[in-house]
Amino acid sequence: MSSVGTKKKLVEQLRQEASIDRQKVSTVCKDIIKFCQDHESADVLVRGWVSPKDNPFKEKAGCLLL
Repeated sequence: MSSVGTKKKLVEQLRQEASIDRQKVSTVCKDIIKFCQDHESADVLVRGWVSPKDNPFKEKAGCLLL
């Protein structure tokens, strides 16, 4: 691709990025905190699994030393 083609592609990408709607970080952080608090009751990493059988990370077999 020529240098002109590369520059046109770069300019188009920059125009797309400039047109993205910006939000304040403080507003987005508040939204994330609210989402986490709203979904806390269903989060198994916070509450744990009801049954140990439900844990997909449970060790399948014990460690065996040779």
